Amino acid sequence: MKNFLVPVDFSPNALRALKAAATLAKALGARLFVLHAFQPFFSEGTLGGESINAAADLEDAFKADLRKYVDDLQKEGIAAEAVWAVGGVAEVVKDRIAELKPEMVIVGRTGRGSFVDKLFGTSVTDIVKVSNVPVLVVPPQSDPVQFKEIVYATQLEYEERSTIGKVMELSRQLGGRLSFFKASALTQPNIQDDRQFIKEITGSLGLRDEDFEISEAGSVPGGIVAYAEEVKADLLVVASRSRGFLERLFIDPSVTSKLIVNTSVPLLIYHLENIGEA
Repeated sequence: MKNFLVPVDFSPNALRALKAAATLAKALGARLFVLHAFQPFFSEGTLGGESINAAADLEDAFKADLRKYVDDLQKEGIAAEAVWAVGGVAEVVKDRIAELKPEMVIVGRTGRGSFVDKLFGTSVTDIVKVSNVPVLVVPPQSDPVQFKEIVYATQLEYEERSTIGKVMELSRQLGGRLSFFKASALTQPNIQDDRQFIKEITGSLGLRDEDFEISEAGSVPGGIVAYAEEVKADLLVVASRSRGFLERLFIDPSVTSKLIVNTSVPLLIYHLENIGEA
């Protein structure tokens, strides 16, 4: 049985992440580990009787919420377990990945500006950085009831055969339609001829030239987001590697906000350096 790790913060979008996780669990026969990383909201200097009681009450309330999440999933016939931990979200997720060996992390992206966002929402990019398994980021604008229209945003530059093969298999299991898109921009160097790369992977993986779309864009992430929204994609997939595409997104805050923070389409991120040959 596959295992998926679902960090939750009890915000409204945690329910969207659980909804996406439930959809995938039913289609792929996966078990869900629903994780909350508890962070007491006080420092040592504020410890007193009232602070300790308030923290204990909050902990009890969160544990009750976590149990309800798991109970609701189990009522749907989904194998689910609650995982409680104390600490920073990214570090807890990293430790639980090592312990539970999930095939995927599914996390909801909160909105912007709230207190919970400061504690959890900004940790989504940190989770992506520390994870050595694919991470599905579910934005607040999405309603993930199905994953039928899948867009793989390819760079057509790096060795992506293994990743493409895994995405093709995922698409098959979900009964989806998979297409490939590259946004060309002056800011993105074209290291290898696109058509040569397409020829190589179509020949080895049984894909068709029609499965690939290349379009000029003012920016790579802007072009990807626009195309995914245009074709009404249910799932957007990208592959990254160290010092590659995704790292440049983290370095440039405006690009990050477009593709990771502001995309309205669920975003599944693979890490090329962690995927062996198929």
